[in-house]
Amino acid sequence: MTPNQFWQKATDYYDIYHGKYRRAILTDEELRETVTDYIGDIMTLMSEWYNSQENNGKGVGTNV
Repeated sequence: MTPNQFWQKATDYYDIYHGKYRRAILTDEELRETVTDYIGDIMTLMSEWYNSQENNGKGVGTNV
């Protein structure tokens, strides 16, 4: 995964969840679920990034 791919996915996730938050009237429970889902998606994305860097032998934090 390239840095551009990572940031594009991160932006997509943000747009999806931020849009849901702004356009809907959410109960406290729905808001917690939305935030929890967003954090889960970002954690998955971070894991994908980490694994792609390890698989490429570049190490985390190395410029691609």
